[in-house]
Amino acid sequence: FVERRRKLARVIDVLNADSHVQSIVQFDPAVPQTSMIHGYVKASLDDCKRALLTVEQSIGIRVLMRLNKVNDDESSFGCRFEWSMGTSNVLIDDGHFIKGWQEFCRVLDG
Repeated sequence: FVERRRKLARVIDVLNADSHVQSIVQFDPAVPQTSMIHGYVKASLDDCKRALLTVEQSIGIRVLMRLNKVNDDESSFGCRFEWSMGTSNVLIDDGHFIKGWQEFCRVLDG
């Protein structure tokens, strides 16, 4: 459990330091306390789903498995997610996660 939390924290730290990613995605909490984190994306659910598919098809990385619509009309975020660093994910190189998230944000930004 400790290694999974540390890995997630390392990846989130790099992503939070990336101004482009940070302009589109917000992780909550900003510093993971467990091996799971919530996140919010400043794009519609449909746009996020299209971006996920594009990233998976173009570079072979599936950033997220599930997204949900934010049900607050006043929020700047269109969708939300939970991301867990499971026993299989912990074996994947940090750079793979970072590349996937950066590409996801690039696609969303058009």
